[in-house]
Amino acid sequence: RQDGRFADTSVWVIGERRLVHLLGCVNSRDQAEALEKAVTLVDDVMGVINVLSVPGEAPRYPVKR
Repeated sequence: RQDGRFADTSVWVIGERRLVHLLGCVNSRDQAEALEKAVTLVDDVMGVINVLSVPGEAPRYPVKR
């Protein structure tokens, strides 16, 4: 929320132990990489699992229909 670079995204952040999952939509692959890097810099984060999608791309995670 505090980083305006990601204000136009729809992202879910799920933490499990020291792993963080990023799910949802961003506007570009560059934006997805920047978000992953920002989360990686958080203290005690061991790894980031980035499954973010960009417009026109199917979600990279199961979606209930």
